[in-house]
Amino acid sequence: MEFAISKEALVNGIQTVQNAITQKSSLPILANVLLECSGTELKLTATDLDIGISALVPLISGEKCELTGS
Repeated sequence: MEFAISKEALVNGIQTVQNAITQKSSLPILANVLLECSGTELKLTATDLDIGISALVPLISGEKCELTGS
């Protein structure tokens, strides 16, 4: 996945969703943020299985998310 995003927009998005991440989780996957590209936005999602928080962050104008094979 390749995309271009400003540092400030990414930091703001992460700060929004980090409130759903708990430090003492029995499942390590819950200590992460899911990144999903859709068109010209990046969706960040975090959950602790009780609450979930999502944030949409705009990509740099004119950029679109691209999936790259590996």
